[in-house]
Amino acid sequence: MRKRFLMTSISIAILAGCSVIHGPAAESRAALPPRSTNVGFNQIDGFVTLAIDGRGNFVSLKSTASAPALGTTQEARDAAITVATMRARTNIADFLSSGIQSRQALSNITKATDGGNTYARQVVEKISDDSAALLRGSYISRQSIDDGIAHAEITVTRISVDAAENLSAAMQSGLFPTH
Repeated sequence: MRKRFLMTSISIAILAGCSVIHGPAAESRAALPPRSTNVGFNQIDGFVTLAIDGRGNFVSLKSTASAPALGTTQEARDAAITVATMRARTNIADFLSSGIQSRQALSNITKATDGGNTYARQVVEKISDDSAALLRGSYISRQSIDDGIAHAEITVTRISVDAAENLSAAMQSGLFPTH
């Protein structure tokens, strides 16, 4: 229990530390156009929204899903939250593994941006190349239950991806003993 608390505390500290941007990286991010475009995709168990900036760079990915609570007990509510969360995670995994490379994704990105088909293909290629890192950077951003329906949202941002990569590197370097 104590070890788990320590790992959680360190993870939160690293995530908080990674959210501060200094130096050339901050200047290059500040130079990006403020406009971002949201592109929506229907998935089997919910909805995925992809946000990209004016240069075609990944900004965020959000997935929402829901599940009914099969009863009024706390256990039923917890199970519904768990199912909704897993559905939202599955939506992101499915989208990154096959949905992003579909004709529909290319069409949606082309329609939502002014860059045309070549631009949309570059966006799709960038996201496909980074799919493993994007999955590692996903986190639960919202969970709720209303009128017996559980709702969950999973989010991925550039900051969460960077934090996951930093945490992985720290663990591999032996900074955090795993046993």
